[in-house]
Amino acid sequence: MSAKRKACGANATSPADKKPKRMTIIKISDFESNDNHNARVDEDEKEKVKMQESLVNKDERIAALEESVRQHEATISEREREKVKMLEDRATDLAKKREELVRKDANIAALEDNARHSDLTVARLMGAVCAGNRDITDRNKNKAIEKVLFMAYKSHLDHLKEDSKFTRDTKENAIKKLFDEVARDIVKYANTLW
Repeated sequence: MSAKRKACGANATSPADKKPKRMTIIKISDFESNDNHNARVDEDEKEKVKMQESLVNKDERIAALEESVRQHEATISEREREKVKMLEDRATDLAKKREELVRKDANIAALEDNARHSDLTVARLMGAVCAGNRDITDRNKNKAIEKVLFMAYKSHLDHLKEDSKFTRDTKENAIKKLFDEVARDIVKYANTLW
């Protein structure tokens, strides 16, 4: 055994005895394929992000539309309530006016009926007054009655002509005035007979 072999030891191997290490050969095409794969992954992620953003935007638009619809419905409901209230108020006013007109018509009808009744009463009273005087004939008696009624109605008509704003109330007052004048004329005429 040589000195060199002794110095290296008994187990030392020579370079010739060593096996060559395996080397992995990476092709440029592998790098390109990996880059393409990563690029596709990035694009997919970007697409997913875009889709998510689009969905969020759609949800926001839908929420905004729903809110707009709710506001529109609330506005319509408020307008409908205002219309209903206005119609109810108008119906109430019309009912009150109708009741007032019916009441006034009833009052006027009662006054007119009283006026007709008063005419008959005047005629009966004048007949009784004239019957107490033997010098008055039936013809004179009728003329006397007509004269008193004519004077009373003439005063009534003059009163209406003087009133430029003739209303139902003024008509009622005119009829009341007629009653007073008829009664006064009866007394006046009776005094001329006795």
